[in-house]
Amino acid sequence: MSDDLSLAVLIEIRDGIRATNQRVDVTNSKLEQLGFDLRGEIAQTRDELRGEIAQLGTHLRGEILAVELRNATRVTEQTAATRDLYTLLNDRLDLRDRVTQVELDVAEIKSTLKKPRGSS
Repeated sequence: MSDDLSLAVLIEIRDGIRATNQRVDVTNSKLEQLGFDLRGEIAQTRDELRGEIAQLGTHLRGEILAVELRNATRVTEQTAATRDLYTLLNDRLDLRDRVTQVELDVAEIKSTLKKPRGSS
């Protein structure tokens, strides 16, 4: 009876191992399928990201060009304003010399007019 009991226990253990092996095989199969699905999802996500990055790059290039154009326009306007200011200051400098000369002439005329008529 002891042999029958041992044999029954061994058969039960063997059957349990077979059932466990089947469950492990099913689990491995599911894991392989999950890995395959994940690789597909990752590849799709990578492709989508590449597309988004390309669109973003195109958008940023357009924005950068617009900013560069605005900056170039402002630099051109600033250069023109600086040139106008330079011209104005040059004209004022020329006028200053002329005004100084006119003031000297007026002072000379005044001094001539103030001298008594008989003295030369």
